[in-house]
Amino acid sequence: MNKLLFICLLLCSSLAAAQQDSKTEEEKYDEIMMGLKALLIKIDNLENRIDRLERLVQPLTTHLSIDGIQRNNRAKLAKWRRLEVNQSMDEVIDLVGLPLEKQEISSGEVTEIWEYEFDGKISFRDDKVYRWRFPKNIRD
Repeated sequence: MNKLLFICLLLCSSLAAAQQDSKTEEEKYDEIMMGLKALLIKIDNLENRIDRLERLVQPLTTHLSIDGIQRNNRAKLAKWRRLEVNQSMDEVIDLVGLPLEKQEISSGEVTEIWEYEFDGKISFRDDKVYRWRFPKNIRD
């Protein structure tokens, strides 16, 4: 009988321990879930904050980028406006840079054409500027 009582007590204590362990696991699970919910709330708050900040900054960046493009175009236009008939090829390179492509012409008044981005072109006669066309993206 003592053996039976001992086995019964052992079984009861192991059941109680099992219940205690499952409760501890459940508590751990609840803690993890509460932590995840808190993180999700923080993430949601940060996303909302980022959205508000982006809405505030977007008009400024658009203005700055347009302003930067306009300044860049004005600088390019100023360089192209300094082109003159009879300038040397070296002077042209100093002003507007190297062309994207060069075409040598064997007949007619023009002996070479330099092509730039946005359809800008400079024509040469005997290695001197003869005429040019401003790139299409350059405006006042």
